[in-house]
Amino acid sequence: MEKPTPTPEHESLAAFAGKWQGEETLFPSPFSPQERTGIGHCHLRMELGGFFLVSDYEETIDGHVFYRGHGVYGYDPKEERFTMHWFDSMGGRTRSPPSEAGKAAP
Repeated sequence: MEKPTPTPEHESLAAFAGKWQGEETLFPSPFSPQERTGIGHCHLRMELGGFFLVSDYEETIDGHVFYRGHGVYGYDPKEERFTMHWFDSMGGRTRSPPSEAGKAAP
């Protein structure tokens, strides 16, 4: 059996790799009754031989870290769908099974 290699769909995830930063608008929520602005910082990198895009996210408000998240994005060639697993500092955990994460473009 040959060792698997990343597909073109896996390779397309690399377009998101890098360090990103931008201003965010946070609308009223149970965490804050008023609208606020924050800065989102995201560091994305390809890992595990090019099969997964790993994301580390941090949101700052008034110079203090308010929220952190960690995501792992991949591609399931059998199901022809992208996958996502997300964990965050609010206790959140999301798993998008291949049937729900999104079908690859032809």
